[in-house]
Amino acid sequence: MPAIVLTIAARQDKTRNPPGYHPHDRCLSIYLRLSEKVPMMIALPRLLILASFAALAVLLFAPIGAQARTCQVVSAPPFGTVTLDIVDKNNAGLIQKTTTGIKYRCTSDVPFTDVRLCAYIKVSDPKQNSSDDHTYYQIKDSDSRLAWQLADPFDRRYAHDGRGRLSTGGIKLHVVGGGTTKEIINNDPEPFPLIYLNRQLQDRVRPGTYIGTYQLVTRYLFNAGNARCEAGLSITNITGTIITPFTLTTIVPPSCVLENPMEINFGNVGASDAMKEPTARGSVDIRCTYETPYNIKIDDGQNSSNGQRRMKSADGKNFIPYLLCKDSSCSTLFSTNVSIFNGRGGPVNTVASVPIHAKLLPLADKPAAGAYQDTVVVTVTY
Repeated sequence: MPAIVLTIAARQDKTRNPPGYHPHDRCLSIYLRLSEKVPMMIALPRLLILASFAALAVLLFAPIGAQARTCQVVSAPPFGTVTLDIVDKNNAGLIQKTTTGIKYRCTSDVPFTDVRLCAYIKVSDPKQNSSDDHTYYQIKDSDSRLAWQLADPFDRRYAHDGRGRLSTGGIKLHVVGGGTTKEIINNDPEPFPLIYLNRQLQDRVRPGTYIGTYQLVTRYLFNAGNARCEAGLSITNITGTIITPFTLTTIVPPSCVLENPMEINFGNVGASDAMKEPTARGSVDIRCTYETPYNIKIDDGQNSSNGQRRMKSADGKNFIPYLLCKDSSCSTLFSTNVSIFNGRGGPVNTVASVPIHAKLLPLADKPAAGAYQDTVVVTVTY
């Protein structure tokens, strides 16, 4: 079971010291050790991404004047299937590369030296555009969206279809070694990277299916010279345009991860003070897909007796009982293996912090001096 380790510890001195206050159903767990942190291990729930380009491209501009110069899409790249947990930090900026790139064929009835092809993305719904010129959304409903970008092999992002004025991705086809030709094809195109932005750049990503239809608008210019896609290729300075429709379909499963455990440490506690029920505080953060319901429970630790959690001394001979609570007054306990904290996931770029308060219970006799600790498992079920 995936886990995070957190510690709860106390040290008993031989002499009295001033008190110091220094933690389907699928689940993820955090180990809380009741003064060291252990790296978090997270399971990878899956997200299915399907993407397809229509094989048919629409040619908008035909021959110019007496010269028949045209380009067409010979084959568009299939994106295939990819798995992703949108809240998993290890999937930040997921790049799903196609098995092949987009293949163009350009012909002319007179020889030419090169063709510059610059591509833009046109959305079918204004809500699919973001305020960033190179980011798009897949829309699930009025309150859910998934952000993505498309890049060329040189990591240039494809821009919104702003009439060709924006820097964008693309390629230049030319005769290797120089010279002229009447036909040119990029027979071995580079893969086409589809990039889902990391969770800090996402927001309201609910579980479910996201479908979006778009158009890849390719503007091309024969004998382009120094024309570059970084400078844009406006419609006033082109030979023609190709439109290639494509669809992205993404299935996001419900998912939660536990993060940033803060250990519970009572610090150095005098023998007499240990009998006065000193308290300490820890916490753990939860990140879930948007509006995903979850609940939390904590087990009874490694040293419990009759359902009572206990910290054990380093020599294993002595124990100090303690409580784990939802609030500082310990009016609501984290009972062993009972779900006590319920919530719903917020935007995936945020976390919910769950406080875990601890209180020592008095013993019949003052505890022996030494270091005490315990380990408990926190589980979130969603």
